[in-house]
Formats: sequence, structure tokens, C-alpha cells
Amino acid sequence: MTGAAPVGSAMPVAGTNIPLATEHLVGSLLLEADFGRARPTEHTLLTLQMSDPMRSHMSFHLSVDGALTFARRIGSDHRQVTMKTGTSGLEGPVRITCHWDVPANRGLLTMEAISDGVMVQKPFASPLPILAGEARALSRAEGGVTVSSAIRSISLSDCREPVGLAPCLGPNAPVLTPGGYRPVQELRAGDKITNYAGETQRIAWIGSVDAPAGGQFQPVRLNTPYFGLITDILVGPEARVMVSGPEVEYLFGDESVLVEARALLQTGFAKRERAGLTMRYYQILLEDHDILDVAGAPVESLFIGNLAAMPDVLATTILEDQPAALLPKHKRLAFRALRDYEAFTLRAALLSR
Repeated sequence: MTGAAPVGSAMPVAGTNIPLATEHLVGSLLLEADFGRARPTEHTLLTLQMSDPMRSHMSFHLSVDGALTFARRIGSDHRQVTMKTGTSGLEGPVRITCHWDVPANRGLLTMEAISDGVMVQKPFASPLPILAGEARALSRAEGGVTVSSAIRSISLSDCREPVGLAPCLGPNAPVLTPGGYRPVQELRAGDKITNYAGETQRIAWIGSVDAPAGGQFQPVRLNTPYFGLITDILVGPEARVMVSGPEVEYLFGDESVLVEARALLQTGFAKRERAGLTMRYYQILLEDHDILDVAGAPVESLFIGNLAAMPDVLATTILEDQPAALLPKHKRLAFRALRDYEAFTLRAALLSR
């Protein structure tokens, strides 16, 4: 991602690094929203109205039945895409990505309901570009831009951004291997790691993605000495950490569970980390979903389920260049993953120790 516009609670839209041009023929617009426990029956997330150098319009709207409508107009050219999401009771964090590629005559609208692990997509033809004036209006929150209070960040990119697989490990995260800890960026496919149980697994694939460093992608610092850490590490907010102990057994009947890093915020265990416009995250894919030893902390590897059986979805993820036949099939998570409300319950129990 070459341009990002993280949004803070006090300022709805910040700057973008997209190069100045008359129009951007290829790119992505990413909206991150949080509806909390419930959303209004009708919700307009973003509206952009411009009249100079020509009349243009853009809007994203969620209807009462959960349908997402993306409307776009430049001059007399008009496009409208409506996607049924099946999420009329939408709650919590949501990520919407709209990609356009005018030369290739294709666009893609994606919505991810983060807490539910649901992703829906709709391709469309004949997308319209983003005008340079529109990019500036979004970056400066100029007149003509109306942003819902549910929006947490807006990001612009001059390429197609991958969707669906959440960022995990930050730069220099030490991953345990048979030869000791190695920075994640030095690992390669075919290398072996030592999992949290002391067993070895081969890396099937490892890659990185540059994501906005604000909003729902803002990195989380896991603090020493919690979770067995020998040094602090940075992870993506949706990276899941294995938590064990009597509280886990009492509340959930399992010895260990997986908890997203963002659920550990506002405690001594973790805190949000300020970064620049973008953050490079790394993902490690193993033959079987497993728990990595990252600086002593149990952090999960990438879980892809049976993604190889969904070629259209695979082509929009960070794994787009990988042959489907060579991807592993993950039948189940190594441990149960807690939902948001369960994670908050566990957090309260851990804080009351």
C-alpha cells in the first residue's frame, strides 16, 4: 500500500501518499467502521460530492437488510453496485474495500465482518477512476466529504490491496526455529520453525503486506513479561495469542484458547503502537495450523481453511500468486478462537487476578 489515510477519533480523515495525477486509473479505497453492539437500520458511511473540475459523487450505504450499495458518478457516467451481505444484524468492526482497475475494466467490492469472520465480495465491470481532486478532498476532509461517526479510518492506495487474511507479525518479531530465534523477515518457505510445544514444522509460505498503520490495522504491542515474552513484539490487532490457565478452563472448559490482540488492549498486557502511515506485517503459513513461539509468546500461524477450493477468493488475498494445488488445507484451528464477548469476559477475569 503506497497511500494510507488513517482516521482518528478527533479527525475523520488524514493524509494520503498517492502520487498527484489527474485521475487514478488503478487503486483501492478502504473504509473501516465499528458499529459497536448495533447499527442503525439505514446507515450512510461515506458521501463525497465534488463540482470542480467536474461534478462527481461517491457513496457507501448500508440498508436495513444488510445490503451494501456503492454509488459512483463522474459527469454523466454513473455506476451502482449493490451487494447482499447477509448481515442485517451487523455489529462490531467492519472493513470495506473497493478496488478499481479501469484499464482492465474490472472492479471488486468486498466487505469483511471482522468479529464474525465473514467476507462477501462482488465483482463489477466498467469502474470509474478516482479523480485527483477527490483524493485530496478525502485526505484533507474538505467540503463535500461527509463521514459517518462509525468510520474509524479511510485509506487510499494506488494498487489492488489484498483482503481476507488479517496481518499478523510486525517487523523483527523473533520466531523460534531449531537453530534459535530468527527475525521473521529472514525466514523463507521451506525453513523449519519450532512450535510452542517444541515440535518442528516446515514453512509452506511466508509473505508480507503493507497495511495502514491506523484504524483497525494499527499495530498492537504485546508487553513483556506477559504471555512468556522475553521482549516486546508488535502484532496486528487481529493476530491471535494462545491463552491458558485456570480462568480459561473455568470459563470455557478448554485448557487453552485463542484471543485476538485487540481484545487485550486497555490492560497491562498490550497497548496500541503509534507508527507511520503504513506498517509491514508478515504471515507464516504452515502445513498444519499451529502455535508459533514468537519471543516466548504463543502466537498462531496463518489459518486458511480450504481456501484452495475457492479460486475467486484466493485471487484477492495475499496468497494470490500461490498455486491452489500447493496450498495446505486446514481442517480446524489448533485451539478454539474466542468471540469478542468471550474475549472481553476472559480479559476481565485475567485483570481480577
